[in-house]
Amino acid sequence: RFFGVQNVSKASDLYKVFPAGFFNRAVKSRRAEEGVANSVGYKTTEAAYACKDDALRIFVSDRKRANTDQQEQLDQASTTVVTESILIGKEQEFVENFLTPAKWAKDYQVGTDTLPGSGTKNWSDPTAEIESDVVLLAEEFVKQSGGRKPNKILMTLDVYNIVRLHPSIKELVSGGATTAMPAQVMKQKLAELFEVDEVVVMQSIVNLANDEVTDGSGNPTANNQFIASGKFLMVYVDGAGGLMAPTAAATFVHSEYIPMGVDNGPAIRRYRGEAGQKGEYIEAEMSIDQKLVAPDLGLFLYDIA
Repeated sequence: RFFGVQNVSKASDLYKVFPAGFFNRAVKSRRAEEGVANSVGYKTTEAAYACKDDALRIFVSDRKRANTDQQEQLDQASTTVVTESILIGKEQEFVENFLTPAKWAKDYQVGTDTLPGSGTKNWSDPTAEIESDVVLLAEEFVKQSGGRKPNKILMTLDVYNIVRLHPSIKELVSGGATTAMPAQVMKQKLAELFEVDEVVVMQSIVNLANDEVTDGSGNPTANNQFIASGKFLMVYVDGAGGLMAPTAAATFVHSEYIPMGVDNGPAIRRYRGEAGQKGEYIEAEMSIDQKLVAPDLGLFLYDIA
């Protein structure tokens, strides 16, 4: 959802990439008397996407269904299990593809690299200048992107909490709220402060415990961890979509699955079990490929603490 959905009729194909060096050239446009217009042009390259099928299913026995009072709740619970499981995998892929260093045209290791406002201070430092950092980095973004302003920001939950609770940010958003009446710094307020359309907070959890480890009752143990932390990403995403539009990245969705579910989530179907099985499966399936289209349309900060 963050990068926008591109419905495609083919499971794999090519998409256009527009090299930044062809644009923003100052070209002489004055027409000579009775002359023809000067020409300007650009070239494109091509890259490939491939929407691979992902699917997970859960078995619901006839016996369990017969002994369940609320059939709808059983279906909903089973659907939640397969949906959340398949999306956790996609969140991990998202982090690998977009929230790691050296993916975007420019990235900063906060606390080590020099930020335009805070210098080498980390954002948890109460004297850091987060608003100056974001504003001046957005100015750098406009330059590297060829004139496009960032319109979306993604923060992991820990960074969101650092930002919204930072003394300077609270003062800016609240207009001077006191301790007795603390400001409710919300995503919408931060979006207004940073002059973007949307602030998205990533707070996905993955259980990293070994499947074979159990507690005293024989239940599997839990080692819940955030899939990502210390990350901040600002990007330009074309809101209208379209394969010819400049955008930081895109989510290609094979249209075969669109009638079965929402554009950016798994489709759900039910079917009887195999021969000899007394029950049915509830399956989640999706076919997407998220591709980084324009590295110049993103700026990434990491190791924020």
